[in-house]
Amino acid sequence: NAMPLVFALNRHISTRFKDGIKWPKNFTLWRGGGLPAEHRQFFVPGKCYRVPMFLSTSDSRAKAETFLRRGVPHFVLWKINLDPTEKCKHVNFIDRHDGMLDSDPNSSPEAEFLFAPYSVFTVESIKWQAKPSKSNPHLVVISAAVDNRGKDEQLPLAPWA
Repeated sequence: NAMPLVFALNRHISTRFKDGIKWPKNFTLWRGGGLPAEHRQFFVPGKCYRVPMFLSTSDSRAKAETFLRRGVPHFVLWKINLDPTEKCKHVNFIDRHDGMLDSDPNSSPEAEFLFAPYSVFTVESIKWQAKPSKSNPHLVVISAAVDNRGKDEQLPLAPWA
């Protein structure tokens, strides 16, 4: 059961809905990695879906690009747009860590935004590359739902994220 972990994140290592949360410039988040070719057909513009896992993102495109090395040979960069007015109610801003990332556990080496499992996203656009690389990855642009509540619970689950 993931709920104890979700509760711990919300209570101890994240800031959520606090006045001091530092929302990203242009309300854009990034994620880098890979997308196996057999899962590409799932992601089409207009498709609304859920991601059945925690989804870690960064406000830094450069930081996300460091994770592209994990995508060999199916490099993909995810651009996640947030609503600039309503923002997002099911994402946590990670402002502390356990000390393994650097020596000060009360600071964060990056501005990480962690989406709750089963968060809802909609594909806005896709740019497939004939030969994706770290310098020229596939680009999948998605928008995060403002609030998962009220969204269809039977939305398809993403096979990859």
